[in-house]
Amino acid sequence: LEAIYGAAECASMLDLFNSKFIFRVSDQVTAYKSALTLGEQEIIETQENLSYGSNTMRDGVNMNNVERKKILVMPSEIMNLPDLTCYVKLAGNFPSQN
Repeated sequence: LEAIYGAAECASMLDLFNSKFIFRVSDQVTAYKSALTLGEQEIIETQENLSYGSNTMRDGVNMNNVERKKILVMPSEIMNLPDLTCYVKLAGNFPSQN
């Protein structure tokens, strides 16, 4: 589609489809775009830091919560899907399904 209509027009046409079915693809660029289409999740990780002083009274523990985003489906997973298997993203507030 991009070769015929250009990147902007192709993106506009793909945005018209609210439900998406993503089957196996062979190139990394398309797999990455497809993975971004399926969405991301927020992960909260707890990190613990220990510090030791010369005296036992100076020892300490510091705990922090770190928020980061992770892609739901890795591009390599899309590239290695079995035949007749796809990810489905439905219109509305529904999670992506395999």
